[in-house]
Amino acid sequence: MKRFLKILLISIFSITVIFMMVVLGFRFWLKNNLPQYIKEKTPYNITYKDLKIRFLQGDIIANKVNISNKNLDNQEVIGLDGSIDEIYISNMGIYDALVNQSLNSNQIKLRQPNLKITLAKPTDKKNLKKKASIVFENVEINDGNFEIEKHDRSPFFKIKKLSLSIESLNLAEHDAVRKLPFTFDNYTIKGNDIECFPNEIYKITAKSIDTKSQQISVKDFALLPLISEQDFSIKYPHQNLFFFNAVEMIFKDIVLKNNKITIDNVVFSQPKITMYANQLKKKEKKNISTYELDLKNINLNNAQFNLLDSKGKEKLLVKNINASIKEFFMNEESAKNKIPFTYKNYKIRTDAVVFNANEYYRFTLNRWKADENSWDLENFSMIPLLSRQEFSKRIPAERDWYDIKIAKTKISGIDFKFSNNQPNVKITNVNTQGVKAIIYRSKFPKDDLSRKKMYSELLRSIKFPLLVQNLKVTEAYLQYEEDNTNDNPAGKLIFSNLNLNAHNINSNKGYQNTMVPVAINCQLMKTSPMKVNWSFDTARNDDFFKISGIVTNLPASQVNWFIRPYLNVSIEGEVNHLNFDFSGSNAQIYGKMNMKHQNLKVNIMDKNTKEKKKLLSAIVNLVVKANSNKFPESVEVNVKRDHTKSFFNLFWRGIEDGLKKTLIPKDIQEKEDKIKKSVEKVKEIKKETKILKHEIKETF
Repeated sequence: MKRFLKILLISIFSITVIFMMVVLGFRFWLKNNLPQYIKEKTPYNITYKDLKIRFLQGDIIANKVNISNKNLDNQEVIGLDGSIDEIYISNMGIYDALVNQSLNSNQIKLRQPNLKITLAKPTDKKNLKKKASIVFENVEINDGNFEIEKHDRSPFFKIKKLSLSIESLNLAEHDAVRKLPFTFDNYTIKGNDIECFPNEIYKITAKSIDTKSQQISVKDFALLPLISEQDFSIKYPHQNLFFFNAVEMIFKDIVLKNNKITIDNVVFSQPKITMYANQLKKKEKKNISTYELDLKNINLNNAQFNLLDSKGKEKLLVKNINASIKEFFMNEESAKNKIPFTYKNYKIRTDAVVFNANEYYRFTLNRWKADENSWDLENFSMIPLLSRQEFSKRIPAERDWYDIKIAKTKISGIDFKFSNNQPNVKITNVNTQGVKAIIYRSKFPKDDLSRKKMYSELLRSIKFPLLVQNLKVTEAYLQYEEDNTNDNPAGKLIFSNLNLNAHNINSNKGYQNTMVPVAINCQLMKTSPMKVNWSFDTARNDDFFKISGIVTNLPASQVNWFIRPYLNVSIEGEVNHLNFDFSGSNAQIYGKMNMKHQNLKVNIMDKNTKEKKKLLSAIVNLVVKANSNKFPESVEVNVKRDHTKSFFNLFWRGIEDGLKKTLIPKDIQEKEDKIKKSVEKVKEIKKETKILKHEIKETF
């Protein structure tokens, strides 16, 4: 047994001695033959002032190194040209480097490198060979200047005064799931005057980059186009062109693992984004990134966004944007959706928002505050860019001219989701305060003969589930004017102190209750209380609706603002109340209307001369009672719908039909014609009598 142990120990000792002799001999050979090996086996001319190899530690130190390519025209290998003051490689696996083409080292240091690097020509994927893996425990660069070119000698990347430290860097070929080509743990980086040319469209610049406590700070960052807007729109008709700059960008706790990029905090200080939007529809992207992007917190401080059309005209301007997004995540699966990312919550606050919608209108907003649950908007305006007359001349067919202002709008209880790649929107409350809307329509442009949808059909046409449980409008003012071609003044309707409550506004997508009730209280023509109850059902294809209401204490003179231009009728006196109770559909409106009035006098106006038709007015006033009964009879209303007109046109025609039947008897025109004929006959008799008298005088 003792003999066996003795033999075993001697054998182990002998093998160890032989191994050490082989290692020492190999390293001794390497020291004397490495220069020749580099000269013969590498594509580079490498010279150095001094080379030290520490046998036991496996360290290599080279000073005053100069490097250049042997064949400057060879694009198959990376081009290197420059100098390195000192290279230090610690504990290098020399056998793997020479035999297996795998670099494994505990540490590599480059001091004062000044290198111009030309990237190798991209290899055809079909002929792609396996790349050598590179594993460094630590990489350190001190005070380096780097200039990297693409294989065609066009610029790619520049940086000055680079100081870099990376722990556990691992560079390897992409695997089957196309993971990131490198990973690392801790890092520090510092550099100045950075330039990057990722493609032929953009240039990236930064004044400096620095790290402190695992936080990267990039100052004076800019993304600048290398191509003019006109050339870009011609060459890339389906893409948008961007300008971007920021005073500072901060990235904290960057972690790269497999195919996932995780950043704990991202901050953009005073970023300014300008986008030139191309008019052509964007093509769908075929290549989707497989990297996962996980940003725990994104913050924008005092940002500004400009959207311009392809001709450089401003479409959208948003100032002083302060925003934060939590748990931003994007991967291959989410990128397939219409919203290519997910998030947990967000907060946005902006100052002025200006949107030039088209040649006719500009939308402005003084302040916008939003999060995932609610939105607050202040001082919204829809501003016409043309006068009423200019607008009427410019439009090809009849269209409303708008001037709208809204003091405050609060949207709360927002539940926004995406399912089956379509939105699902549910809102608890929409409260709007201080609306002032002036609407004008001219009849001079040609008629718009397109079919108009009822409100129930408009909601039903929305392609995704939408539900607004409560809509409340307070302190609103609505003025509608319509100009006719009959030379009458524009007809005018005014609804002031308007308060509206609507419930269950829905798109009929999976909801059991589809009835939409609307209650309105206001003053008509600034003087008379008016109440309206209106309801419709988005599920009914016939667009059935009900609308009823009452107007009280209405001076007749106020009604003339609207009825005179349309009916060529003016009235005097007072309407104590006007009741209507209508039902209808997309085909007609029908129901009852009655009016209680006193001291009523009707004036029939001539369509051409605008003068009062005295005889006909007198006859009408003989028929119409100046004072209605205590319980006036209702008139039946039944009007077919003109499908080229809106719902409110149908509603007004129902009121108009009721007014006609209340104020003007059916046979009044016939009576006027008979009286006219009688008068004419009397005039003829008188004329004949005068002639006869004259003839008698002449005879005698």
